[in-house]
Amino acid sequence: MTSSQSGRTGQPLWGQIVDELALEIIDQQIAPGTKLPTEADLMVRFGVSRFTLRRAMGVLEERGLVRVEQGRGTFVHDGAVHYRISQHISFSENLREQGKEPKLRDIALDVIKPVKEVRAVLNLHSGDKVICHTVLSFSDDTVIAFSMNYFPEALFSDFAFHWRRLRSMIKTYEAHGFVDYQRLSTSFSARMPTPDEARQLRQPVSRPIIVTRKIDASSDGRRICYGETQWSADRVNMYVGEHLF
Repeated sequence: MTSSQSGRTGQPLWGQIVDELALEIIDQQIAPGTKLPTEADLMVRFGVSRFTLRRAMGVLEERGLVRVEQGRGTFVHDGAVHYRISQHISFSENLREQGKEPKLRDIALDVIKPVKEVRAVLNLHSGDKVICHTVLSFSDDTVIAFSMNYFPEALFSDFAFHWRRLRSMIKTYEAHGFVDYQRLSTSFSARMPTPDEARQLRQPVSRPIIVTRKIDASSDGRRICYGETQWSADRVNMYVGEHLF
């Protein structure tokens, strides 16, 4: 039987693959978080072409049963992380409360001249520079966010030293004398990712992302951080206040 033919039920082969794998996933014959066999192995298992298999996997992804991570493979969806936006709960605390292991991977740490928008948010002068910290955030081994945070260089001259030593934003603030900082604002929006954002998040460009923007200030009103974070919408549920579900 070729990949263009239908089975005995008249259902196309890609539909049969969807039904079979969906049943295995729903019945947890394949455990949540499990990496599926390679494309080549699945083609052999079902006796189909790459085109037919990819169509089936696309449907499973649309149904939220699997997720494709570019460069890593296809995984059974293991449920989204519940992420609470709060003044006092950190990224690590959010994940550890759910039995997840938080991981942060530095992508870049540079001193740069900020663009006009960042300079305005941080109340900087035209000649002032910022420390730009770019980081990937993981829940266990799954990427969930890609962030760029900007700190006034004049206030964070030892940022690199303290961050690499402490690996905690709250403790890095404290090391620079900002013990009682406050979150001035957090905004949310949703859109489709750019190709680079999709690559960083290891997701298809066809899946949406959540974008958050934050401003932190010291107790005396100085703005100490502006951050932009792109979150994988399939992997994170965000909420403010008490989680009701």
